[in-house]
Amino acid sequence: MGLELDARSIARSEPKHPERRSARQFHAGNQAMSVGALLKTLRRARQRSQLDIAVSAGLTQKHVSFIETGRVRPGRTTLERLAQALKLSQPDREILLAAGGYLPSTPTSPSAPESVHARTAAMTQRLLAQQEPYPAILVDRAQNLIAMNQGFARLIAHWADGDALWQRTCGDGRPNLLRASLHPKGLFPFMAEPEQLVPNYLNRVIAQGFDDPDLCRLLDAICEWPNIAPLFDSDRSPDMPIQTEERYCLDRTELRFDCLSAAIGAPSAWHRSTLFLELFYPADDTTEDVLRCA
Repeated sequence: MGLELDARSIARSEPKHPERRSARQFHAGNQAMSVGALLKTLRRARQRSQLDIAVSAGLTQKHVSFIETGRVRPGRTTLERLAQALKLSQPDREILLAAGGYLPSTPTSPSAPESVHARTAAMTQRLLAQQEPYPAILVDRAQNLIAMNQGFARLIAHWADGDALWQRTCGDGRPNLLRASLHPKGLFPFMAEPEQLVPNYLNRVIAQGFDDPDLCRLLDAICEWPNIAPLFDSDRSPDMPIQTEERYCLDRTELRFDCLSAAIGAPSAWHRSTLFLELFYPADDTTEDVLRCA
């Protein structure tokens, strides 16, 4: 008996239904496969379109596209919704989650989320106060305002009454940092170089991996605003490194800030962190003086 394999024996070694191959089979061949690449492979194997699974998961097609191309890092909830849309088995769900950097689901104490939230709230209040006199703000994944320190309130007051600013840009909805920053009646007119700051700001938000469906819808809407549309192409990957400096005009003075964004949460729940601390430090002596004299 020879060692040659004929076409029939090769065919018998292949799965009868390749479209039903599991995430384990796909992932085993390339342990370094990214979550986006794995998602794309699983989707195509099931002959599903991006729009199809996006609708099933309650997302936008653009969001799914950004995940598959590595433009954004999906959160745990989004991956679970996509796994459900693809009707993955539980083992395959865990493999997809692992590719995204998330641990398998484990039982937790019913009181844990509440106690974690309380401790986090107390710590963030201290963090905000410790940044004085420099502006600091706490937002959620959708960039909705959670809390701010007096330094941020004083900075906003240089350009407009705080309550009036939020009302003009956000209406009766929750105060939102993205809306207030980019709305034509918000801080946008005071940007020193909006053609650089706007794409940099939006690319930074996307690169941070914000994974809230509400944020995705908000980004889609903002990119259609007449003052933003000419400055940012949401379908094109950024071709420049993300900068941290932001510059604004105050009368005839230019304020320059080095900005830092930090995700915060309990160490045991980093993968579920949904709060972000936005810090604004003076990048020159003029800005330092304005902040300290306000």
